[in-house]
Amino acid sequence: MQSKPLIRKGFILLTALLTLAWATACSDPVGHDDDDPSNNGLFNNSTNNGFTNNGNNGNNTNNTNNGNNGNNDAGDDSSSDDVSPDVFDASDAFDADDAFDTDDAFDADDARPDLPDAEEDIVDTSDDVWDTSDDVIDTGDDVDPDVPPSNCAALQSTLASELYRQIGACTVAVRLDYESYDVLGYQVFCGRYAATDEATARTSAQRDAGFGDNAQSLHRTAEETMYVFYQAPGDFGGAAAVSAKTGLTVFGGGIVWDGQGELTWPASWRLASELGQGCGDGSSAPYTVGYDLINGTREDTLSPDADMALATATDTVLPAAFTQGGYLFEAVVIAWPRTVGAFNPGTAEWVVLLNGGWLE
Repeated sequence: MQSKPLIRKGFILLTALLTLAWATACSDPVGHDDDDPSNNGLFNNSTNNGFTNNGNNGNNTNNTNNGNNGNNDAGDDSSSDDVSPDVFDASDAFDADDAFDTDDAFDADDARPDLPDAEEDIVDTSDDVWDTSDDVIDTGDDVDPDVPPSNCAALQSTLASELYRQIGACTVAVRLDYESYDVLGYQVFCGRYAATDEATARTSAQRDAGFGDNAQSLHRTAEETMYVFYQAPGDFGGAAAVSAKTGLTVFGGGIVWDGQGELTWPASWRLASELGQGCGDGSSAPYTVGYDLINGTREDTLSPDADMALATATDTVLPAAFTQGGYLFEAVVIAWPRTVGAFNPGTAEWVVLLNGGWLE
């Protein structure tokens, strides 16, 4: 901080010296005696031939040039009092007191406060740049669940035309992941109305799914349109469901000790995307029932988890497709554990059965 006054004094002294040198140069440009005409700038006898020239043919004295052919008078000398008023006057020279005062110099502290400091205040946008690499909209499986697909009407019409191809009844079986409720697949079973008693249904269940002859019947009320047979697993067991309207087996799955039961019916499943997740019209079945195959019980009232599975299955074109040409009779929700012993939700599934069709 003490170096600032020394710099100021040095600057003032240098300015004064430069001013004095400038004044001296202007008052005596060549540095000779002003009283001697021979030393005054323009009136100088020299080999460079100024305005007064001693030539070979004449004798030049001061301002008079005597040549061979005549006497030329150059005129009267100009006195020092007649100097041009435009000549620099030393009295007007730059005074040291007028020198630039370093106290008035631009101080970095006087900088505009609203301008960012080059080192500390400049906005760092390196971390704030919007990275779009991970934020690109994925148009594949990550579809916004709140936005219904644009092809709901087409999917509904296609399914409805299959459900009402003939006079009768249909069951649509829908598989869902137990934890996420993601739809895994579906299958359609349609047939003409056929009066089916329990013995006939049990025979069909055993023939198609492998569980019927020695299975317990879990259904029990007249409103139900589905027979559900449950064979309690020792090492191996399982369950099957048969439509009371058509006599068709619509589901079969094994339950295995220290393993994982397999789907035994149907043999194949259709793509979940054909159901149009998000295309639900808000309608529901007038009658619902649940079957807990984890404990081998029937549920007159659906558990919250079972109700969520049903809500997911009906948030598709299924209800609208059924009511487009007929009626939705019943919804059956089955919790299928696939394993015996400690319940493993990672391998379990939900199976939702929707029954509907023409009125009998």
